[in-house]
Amino acid sequence: MAPISKSSVPGEVKVTSKLGTSDTFKVVCEDDWNRYTWYIAPSFEMTVIYENHRKRQNSTETYETVSFTKP
Repeated sequence: MAPISKSSVPGEVKVTSKLGTSDTFKVVCEDDWNRYTWYIAPSFEMTVIYENHRKRQNSTETYETVSFTKP
């Protein structure tokens, strides 16, 4: 992985995932080859959606939290 060249928290975003609809903070980090995006839900205290966009291949992998147990 190349060093992160840009990072930002564009703001709050409402997302729908397998856990339902959540208010999240969108966090974006970029390097020369990828853009990483996390949608972090304070209500769950975790990432509910993670995306890895590969710039050179113009493809995106999306990962979703489908269940969890709060301690």
